[in-house]
Amino acid sequence: ADVVDVDVGGPSPGSRSCLCEASVRLRGPPSQVQLQFLTDEPCSLLVNFWKAAAAQEKRLQGGGVAPEPPLLSEAPEWASLRSDFQRVGGGLPGEANTLCTSVLRCPMAWAQAVRDVILRADDRCAIARLWREKGVESMTQATAWQPLDADNAKHGPMIRLLHFELPLKQETFARFSPKSTRMSIAYCVSFDGAGERIVLSELSRSLDVPYASCFTVQSQHIFTLQPRASMPHVDQEEVSIEVDHRLAVAWRGRCMIKSIVESATWTGGLETADMFVRLIREDLAAAGSA
Repeated sequence: ADVVDVDVGGPSPGSRSCLCEASVRLRGPPSQVQLQFLTDEPCSLLVNFWKAAAAQEKRLQGGGVAPEPPLLSEAPEWASLRSDFQRVGGGLPGEANTLCTSVLRCPMAWAQAVRDVILRADDRCAIARLWREKGVESMTQATAWQPLDADNAKHGPMIRLLHFELPLKQETFARFSPKSTRMSIAYCVSFDGAGERIVLSELSRSLDVPYASCFTVQSQHIFTLQPRASMPHVDQEEVSIEVDHRLAVAWRGRCMIKSIVESATWTGGLETADMFVRLIREDLAAAGSA
């Protein structure tokens, strides 16, 4: 191998860049190559591949059998997003503001199916249909729902990870915006013991938009079954489910178009809230008539 060492880190001292940097030292000319990435994930992958190659070379020199090359089993940012959820037990790492509130009125039998509807992971689930309506043709990578914490697999939060290419509305960032961006998203869902409160949290990173490494979008959809005493106007055969939609942009670095990013995120969040509640209602209706 021609690589002697790989050193990674954040922006250089005094630099105004938000980019993550990797310095690769080589045996031959040029003696060093400097690389920059929008996120820290490529830097981690670069180090892991270099270590695996070095170990393979050493093993071959000793007459051993070369191991299989490492597999790219996870999309960019998945490890970081999972870690953010694990650090706070499945909720949002930061505080989010209420975006809007929706109300779902439905038969009691439908309300009991909300948990199962949210935990669907097939191609026709509400989350998949939501992103298709936003222009996503297919998932590049996706996981099923799995326990966030292996030690609390039965009753703890569940996490699902997605990665895909999202077409962008050109007015979103005006002339700053590419036509599309790679998206890495983590969903985490938690339930109370009685099933009367369901919290679906989301962390998402757009990998190709301006200042991509400087922010993470955090959102929540909180489903709360309202007590009958608080809704005398509702038919006794029906229940009311309040959905509180919350949103925030968590900043990790400086950004010269901060207000543009936050405005576009807020507008997109309102659109998503309406779409998601509509899709959940459709799935509940389908489950109730099955």
